[in-house]
Amino acid sequence: GRVLQFTSFGASGLVVLDRLASLGLLREIPVVMIDTLHLFEETYEFVKNASKHYPEMELRAFYPKVFSAGQKFRFDYLNGDDLWTLDFDRYTYLTKVEPTL
Repeated sequence: GRVLQFTSFGASGLVVLDRLASLGLLREIPVVMIDTLHLFEETYEFVKNASKHYPEMELRAFYPKVFSAGQKFRFDYLNGDDLWTLDFDRYTYLTKVEPTL
């Protein structure tokens, strides 16, 4: 089977990425993140900086089904911009579970 490294680019995820890089494995093990389309701008900037810091990293982002990068407003228009408060289970399924299926 193929090995992947999921990360949200938090502290523990960065430790793992750094370790993979120091072992020369970052080029061989793809790094995956889930983009809910609702991340903070600072998170996107941080991911961009991490990608520059680890140029050998093969980063793949997964998005909610039928959406792609930068389509937050489309997602909110179709699902309601307050879906996460009205139906958190559905929001979580659409943005965090379904993209990995």
